[in-house]
Amino acid sequence: GLILFGIFYSKKLKKDIENKDNTTKVIENNTTKIIGGGNTTKMSGGNTTKIIGGGITKTSSDNESINMIKTKIEKTLNTIPKSGNEIFPWYSENNRWKFDESSKWISGFFPAQVLFMNIHEPNSTWSKDKLNQVVQTFFPKLEDQKTNGTSHDIGFKIFLPYVLAYKITNDNNYKNIIETAAKTLSSRYNDKVGMIKSWDNSRYGDEFVVITDNLMNLELLLWAGKNLNNPLYTK
Repeated sequence: GLILFGIFYSKKLKKDIENKDNTTKVIENNTTKIIGGGNTTKMSGGNTTKIIGGGITKTSSDNESINMIKTKIEKTLNTIPKSGNEIFPWYSENNRWKFDESSKWISGFFPAQVLFMNIHEPNSTWSKDKLNQVVQTFFPKLEDQKTNGTSHDIGFKIFLPYVLAYKITNDNNYKNIIETAAKTLSSRYNDKVGMIKSWDNSRYGDEFVVITDNLMNLELLLWAGKNLNNPLYTK
C-alpha cells in the first residue's frame, strides 16, 4: 500500500537523478519519465503507463489503483479479531493474517495506511467511515504505548497514526498523545553516549544497543520539536 502511495505523490516531487544506466526526471505536477535499462515509464495526469522489458505493456489509472488499495484495506479490516488484544496485522501465512498486540513494533503501520487514504480522499464517505473504524478499533489499544519506554519502537507505534489523525481532525487530544510519546522516547537518550538506546534486553548485558531503525523513530522527536515549540526534542 505505501509503495502505491509513492507512485501517486511522486508527481509532487521535484528532483533530477542521473546515473550510468538511466536518467530519471521527476517534474512537479507534470510528467515523470524513467529511461534506461530497457524500461520506460511515463506518468502523466491521472494515468500510468509502463513498458517493461520484453514488450509487455500495462496501463492503469490512478482510480483503479486507489480502488485496489481500498479493496485490500477492506479485506484486512474484515479479518480483524472482534475480541482480544491481538488485533494488529503483522504478517500473512497461507493467505491469512497473523495478528499481534499493540506492544509489537508494527502495531501502528496498518492504522496509518488506512489514514493515508483519508489524506488522499479527505471528504469521501469511505474515508470518514474508515477513520471512525481506526479510532474505535485500534486507538483504544494503541494509545497506551505512548508511555511504553522499553524500546525506541514507540516512534513506529505512535508517530504516523496519531500525526495523521491530528492532521485530519485537528483534535488536540492526538497532539497530546504525540507529546507524551515524544517525552517517553526522549527519556531513552543517554547524554554520555549521545544516542537513544534501542532496546532493554538482557541478552546484550550492559551493552548500549543502537540499531539503524533508531533514525526512523527520530521523526517523532523532530515533529514534536517543530509542532510543540519545544527545541529540547530537536537539540
